[in-house]
Amino acid sequence: MMPERDQREPAEFDRVFAEMTAGWTVEVPDAPEPETPPEPEPSLPRRDPSAWAEDHPLFRHEEAEPEPDEEEDEGHFEKPPLTPVPWGSLSLPALVGAALMTFTVVVLLLVLLGLRFPTPVGYAAVAAFVLGFGLLMTRLHRGHDDRGSGAQL
Repeated sequence: MMPERDQREPAEFDRVFAEMTAGWTVEVPDAPEPETPPEPEPSLPRRDPSAWAEDHPLFRHEEAEPEPDEEEDEGHFEKPPLTPVPWGSLSLPALVGAALMTFTVVVLLLVLLGLRFPTPVGYAAVAAFVLGFGLLMTRLHRGHDDRGSGAQL
């Protein structure tokens, strides 16, 4: 059920609004006289307001004495050089999983660039992602190795 449309003219709205606001005034309470600010103490020197950071503890620079060179720490970790990926030792499931994930990424990038594909290609990309992810996850090591668990203190 629709409400009835108002049959008044726009000029009548303006007249009614003018009548409503004709007697309206803003009442401002009497404001107390402002107090005179206290005079600054003569012992404090006047400073430029833009120099507020000069005495701030976060911006104060105190030079520390240089520490004498100590011998190299025996427990210091040095990162070994990176070795190239041994492509010949990769298993077939790992290569297939990587290829399926690559297919998914390529289809996604082409769709983002505005290329349109038939619906089966989209389903194939989703299936390739799920299958490739599953294949790559099966290639992870399970359990603990004797290689250690990382850095030791």
